[in-house]
Amino acid sequence: MFPVMYYVVRYRREIIRENITNSFPDKTYKERIAIEKKHYRFFCDQIVETIKEFSISPKEMSRRMEFRGLDEACSDLEASPYAYVFLYLGHYCNWEWISSLGIHLPDNQCCAQIYHPLRNAHFNTLFLKILESIFNLTVLALKQLKINLTCEPKFKSDVEVDNM
Repeated sequence: MFPVMYYVVRYRREIIRENITNSFPDKTYKERIAIEKKHYRFFCDQIVETIKEFSISPKEMSRRMEFRGLDEACSDLEASPYAYVFLYLGHYCNWEWISSLGIHLPDNQCCAQIYHPLRNAHFNTLFLKILESIFNLTVLALKQLKINLTCEPKFKSDVEVDNM
């Protein structure tokens, strides 16, 4: 996919090249082209992983995503008077796969995700179906949600995520 995207389609190539030049003015032309190609390879991997989400089974997703310390976190949560945990994540790589957390939780616990609806209604419906059926998630649209939180840490557990 990389050769087609980079050499034929040249998707947003001028913008990407300008951004890399502005971000790395001290790099040589050759070094900037190497960064550009790495970006396109990464971008193509993202496209493939996103397409894979449409057909991946919960079993296959469980094989690809590993959550370390989840049993301890669930035990701590059950022993705590607080019945919830919030995860705040950066938007990096195919971070949507973190949504598979619901597959790894015991049946008596649920997982919800707050999201911003997509502009394209067809793709929005498709992604909601994936998140709710394959990843065992409750999906809450940001614009429908009103939360009043106090930021006082009451619960701490170390959970690591590996994207394999």
